[in-house]
Amino acid sequence: MAVRSDKNRGDAQQARATKESGKSVASKDSGKGSGKGSGANGAKERTPRRIVLAEAAGVAIALLIVAAIIAAIVIVGRKPTSTPMTSTGWVTPSDAASSATDAARTRVEATHTLDASGMGGTADFGSGQSITWTLSDSDAGPDVQYTNAMGGTVIGFDASYSLKSTATADDVRAILSSLPGGFTASIADDELTGWTVECSTSHDADDGASLATGVCSLGGHTLTSTADMQLYEPAQITAFVVDDGVQRIDRFVYDFVSDSAQQIDQYTMGGWPDDDLSAQIPEPGDGMRYYGLTETANSLQFTIMAPSRATYDSYIAQCTDAGWTAQATLDAATSFADRNGYTLTVEYVESSNAVLVSLGVISADSASATDSASATN
Repeated sequence: MAVRSDKNRGDAQQARATKESGKSVASKDSGKGSGKGSGANGAKERTPRRIVLAEAAGVAIALLIVAAIIAAIVIVGRKPTSTPMTSTGWVTPSDAASSATDAARTRVEATHTLDASGMGGTADFGSGQSITWTLSDSDAGPDVQYTNAMGGTVIGFDASYSLKSTATADDVRAILSSLPGGFTASIADDELTGWTVECSTSHDADDGASLATGVCSLGGHTLTSTADMQLYEPAQITAFVVDDGVQRIDRFVYDFVSDSAQQIDQYTMGGWPDDDLSAQIPEPGDGMRYYGLTETANSLQFTIMAPSRATYDSYIAQCTDAGWTAQATLDAATSFADRNGYTLTVEYVESSNAVLVSLGVISADSASATDSASATN
């Protein structure tokens, strides 16, 4: 979502990944406590291979979700008007992807207002959809609290702030140097000025609800107070919104530089296939909502929306009822015993309110390697 440079995103993710080394799931949002995590610290020396692979897959998928929320996009600038938004107020840029799931539409009548601090306000996407947010200090540091008025559950939110044109790289270095632990890295001026402050959360907020993000960070460095952000200004607001009417998750982005907004069709919800592979496991029931289903000749993966761990426990029970036997469990990751030539792993990622499910065909090579390892042990 960075306006000046995408490198800030990479640095931020790398720094977070370094801090969370050894864990199998994404870090918890600040204010949630120490949280649980399936990882190397909980694993024993002879942990089954599939659990380790499941943890790696879980991390990769979780990072892809976070990366999708904070991915930088090009905004097509449109001048706002005061006319209320209607469904006809969308245009599809000529360079937009032709795929229905990737189609981008620009809201030509979107508007925004900032509060007295200039760091919060309301992004009005039109059609009665808006996000109101405020920046304030929490016990852990600066964070953003937003109110969801998008007409559906928001499952991911990010507020991004870019450096003001009057500030310099030395100003950024001064901010970073004042943080606990200091800052001695040698970073080029153009990179530092391109770094953005990110305030994000992957927890769910129902329509009308308010939610606080994790503590804001600059280049992956956690800030200590809103005073650290005086040289920054709003750049973008991003929200992932569930549209139950069309069974889709849309990404909404408001860009304050061009004063325009976009909606991007991101994930299709549901869509359970009817084939031999999908028949091996149960389609999530009991009102569970799932999305991002991808299937190849040898694998099936999808994500279940999980407001709490109860969703994970419920799907584990459904798999057990379907004939699968849990072979090993590491906190919030379960590996099932091979069944009918298939392997199944299910993992709960609390920081993303998600249950990750992965079904795979056991190849001859994998089966041989597993048998050899079992014989050796």
